[in-house]
Amino acid sequence: MLSALEKSIFQTLAFFASLEHPLTLLEIHNWLIRSEESQPPASFKEIEKTIEVLGDRIAGQNGLYTLPGNEQFFTNRHFTYINSLKLFKKAIQFGSGMRHLPFVRGAALAGSVTWTNSSEQSDIDIFIITEPGRIFLARLFVSAYFQIFGGRRHGNKIKDRFCLNHYVCSGKFFEKDRNIYTALIYANHTPIFGEEEFEKLWKKNIGWMKRFLLQPQFPSSHEFDYAKSRGSRVQKITETLSQPVAPALEKISAYFQRRRIQQGPYVSVAQDELSFHPDSKGQRALAKYQQVLEECWIQPSNVNPD
Repeated sequence: MLSALEKSIFQTLAFFASLEHPLTLLEIHNWLIRSEESQPPASFKEIEKTIEVLGDRIAGQNGLYTLPGNEQFFTNRHFTYINSLKLFKKAIQFGSGMRHLPFVRGAALAGSVTWTNSSEQSDIDIFIITEPGRIFLARLFVSAYFQIFGGRRHGNKIKDRFCLNHYVCSGKFFEKDRNIYTALIYANHTPIFGEEEFEKLWKKNIGWMKRFLLQPQFPSSHEFDYAKSRGSRVQKITETLSQPVAPALEKISAYFQRRRIQQGPYVSVAQDELSFHPDSKGQRALAKYQQVLEECWIQPSNVNPD
């Protein structure tokens, strides 16, 4: 009979094994999946000791851990780490310029880059927080910015490009699509700028995230010089000058963007959220995770997704 902590460690390694990604002890600690509703937090030392007790039921090499049979992931981790660092540098180069854009309150790295699990063909996922009531205008400015500098992902141009697939208004509370995958995604947003906005988003949603994660940690943003910036002087001047016409421009932008957006089961178009995940990476990851659990005879968490 496995303890709650042992089950959590197995489930966490199983989830990231579905992404072909071994973890360090610190990553296991920060991304630990909750296995029981009343489960207490686990210290770094407790996790380390539990892994030692589990012995050969867990594969380990050079400070990395995964489930047995996935030892090839250890070599892959070296390459995905290097690829992720390259994308981090590009995000630093282009991402900080977003603080000048009108009605953009924050931007963060998301997805595989924040897990240092980017392949050679990976793009750079950017999560964007906007001024309430100006989400369509903000998207227009963001798209134009990356289009001008040739960095926006579109069509077959994916590698090293910016994927601008998720916008929310400041203070958004997520009522739908709440599961282990989305909890891990939101818990690992790394602010490029507007850190205060992401702390607000974190506090608003940490309750449901803790239904899936035992002890999520707000990610460090020390990699980005402008992480704590709220926006530039250029942004404030532009917003002030456009204030009389901004409501009308928002309506016009919303009208034309809604006409162009292709609807789908994982596409959300609302006044406070624009989310474009037509191929649903999350659903594929969860299906693979379930498969890995079944192969290892591990019972999944009893915390039901929304």
